[in-house]
Parts: sequence; C-alpha cells; structure tokens
Amino acid sequence: MNAPASLSYAREVPSTHGAVRPATMQAPSRRPVWTFGADISVLRSRGLGDGLLRAILREGQASSISPARLLLQRGLVAEDAYYCAFAEATGLGFLSEGSFMSHHDLRFPPPPEMNGPLPIGRAQNGEMLFAVAPAPETLTTFQDYLRRFPAMRQRVRIASPRALARAIAAADPGKRLTLERPDASACRTLTGAQIGVAIAVSGAFAGGWF
Repeated sequence: MNAPASLSYAREVPSTHGAVRPATMQAPSRRPVWTFGADISVLRSRGLGDGLLRAILREGQASSISPARLLLQRGLVAEDAYYCAFAEATGLGFLSEGSFMSHHDLRFPPPPEMNGPLPIGRAQNGEMLFAVAPAPETLTTFQDYLRRFPAMRQRVRIASPRALARAIAAADPGKRLTLERPDASACRTLTGAQIGVAIAVSGAFAGGWF
C-alpha cells in the first residue's frame, strides 16, 4: 500500500504571453512553490511560531525543500511530533516509537530505512494492519489516496521512520533484548565483580605472576 511517489506541490507555469522564444533559448529554472499544508497547521496550533514558519517557507522556496522537511532537518520539530501532526491532518491513528512491533517474516527483513507499509498485526476482522511513515512532501498525495480508498483508513496507522526502524528491530529476538535492556547488550554483559577479576588477572599477567 505505497502512496504514489509524486510530490504534492504546485509549480510555477511560465507565461505564454508575448513573443515566442527561440528554440535554442534555455527554459527558465522552475522551483516548487510551497504552501503550508494541514500538517503544518496542526503544528502551528500546538505552538509553532508564525515568524519561524515564515523563515522556513522562505528557505524552502530558495532551496526547493519542503517546509515540513526543513523543520525536521533543522531539528525544530521532533520526528514523533511531526508524524503525530501528520496523523491528525489525515485523520489516522498515530503510533509512537516503541509502542508496536513489526510482524514481518524474519527470513525476509524489510530493507533499511523502510517507510512502510510495515505489517504490525491484525484487526479483529482478520485484516492486516500496516504502519507507514510517508515523506513530508506527500501529505496531499496521501490524503488523495485515502479519499480514493477510504477502506484503508481502518488498516493504516502513521508512525515516524525511527519508530518503524525500532519496530523492525524489536521483531528480532536478539535485537529486542538490546532495545528493552540496553544494560544487557553484548558490550555491557560483565558485572562489576567480573570486571574487577578481569583487571586483577590482567595485572597479574603484566607483573609476570603467571
């Protein structure tokens, strides 16, 4: 259930008024004209300042990067906060990091940095549920998809890319222990007493006692 990859922004259309340009003339550079979507409106209602948003919009117009992506890249909005706003803008449920686990076949793990759809279990009617982390630029495209396939609203949940990565790792029993108990990772399996013994033995070898 991948949303179409096309970007959801309007582009400037060069005027056809006036003389016809020579065929050898290079076409003018076209930059996307960004506008704030429903996701940014939700963030604004939660306290994101207008002055900051205006500055981000200007930077987006100059760099051809969407305002939402700039907010994430600059660290001005946390991933979970943005995707929670994305979920509210689309009317879908939101899954926070660590609140769900992938149900993929462990023999065929998803590729790194996968944005979904990731199977996360089944609904009461037996249908598979999926988590997705759509690219910030695809909000409008994603909304259009939901309008065309309204039944998917019951099967899709929004999560951040980091939450998907954690859900994939949590499905692996070995990696799950590291996630749930970082102190039990391979790098930290020695107790204090064991470390003391190791230091003493190392000292004995260095002093020529053995």
